[in-house]
Amino acid sequence: MSESTSVRELYVAWLAPEHPRWYTVGHLYAFDERYAFEYTEGFRMARRDAGMRPIFGFPEAETRYVSDALFPLFTNRLMRPSRPDYGHFVHQLGLDESAGPLDILARSEGYRATDYFRVYARPRAHVTPGGSRYRLAFLVTGLRFRTDRERERAADLQVGERLSLVPEPENPFDPYAHRLDSDDGFCVGYVPRYFAPDLVRLGRLGASLTVRVKQNNFGRAPFQRALLCAVDGPWPDSFRALDTIEHHPIRAEARVDGAPTR
Repeated sequence: MSESTSVRELYVAWLAPEHPRWYTVGHLYAFDERYAFEYTEGFRMARRDAGMRPIFGFPEAETRYVSDALFPLFTNRLMRPSRPDYGHFVHQLGLDESAGPLDILARSEGYRATDYFRVYARPRAHVTPGGSRYRLAFLVTGLRFRTDRERERAADLQVGERLSLVPEPENPFDPYAHRLDSDDGFCVGYVPRYFAPDLVRLGRLGASLTVRVKQNNFGRAPFQRALLCAVDGPWPDSFRALDTIEHHPIRAEARVDGAPTR
């Protein structure tokens, strides 16, 4: 089923080319029909640990950039609506064609095979009569590294089928990693690592999370868009999504389209 959302902010993640480590390095948000970009503390960490340089178009770390138009870093990750396969692409993301650019970027992660950046949105509490819920739709990662039999099992998954959420604290690449297993024990991929620390914190707060298949695109999409799942569970009162130092902004002066503002 397609949906429309209303994403207003995105985070930018960068993969250090010589280290199997992702850093959250930037924050984009929309306000008053404008866009702003600022670096986060994760950029300082990436610069210190992995020699990251400023992103093209954003040369100064302690600057907030403001523009009437979405910055090229993000527009270059969007498919043009004029393309004949645009509707098919958006539907693979579980969205409808009215979805805005930030909605599409959040769901697709702004994937490009030619660079080391991804984008993602902050999960928001969904208010229901029974209380606030943590609800997140995501594209499963790691499918390209599964065995043929595991991929065959993933291809057979049905919409609504439940998957087990399995923490991997001993994972050498990411101690927050959460594996997704079918009911017969096949690993069909992982939750995107940007959200994994949230799942650890929710588990420590006693939240019971459920993951189900939302859409299966096997045979119609590349691995990065093959399997769309959704996690659902209670949102504890003391919980705040993406509450890490990497997500805190670095702020000083602001610039409009590259010109300082006072």
